[in-house]
Amino acid sequence: GGQLAAVSLESRVALLAAKK
Repeated sequence: GGQLAAVSLESRVALLAAKK
């Protein structure tokens, strides 16, 4: 986490990781 653009990506990754 850090840049505004990265926030959305990290959020998606976190959600995908949670699903897995």
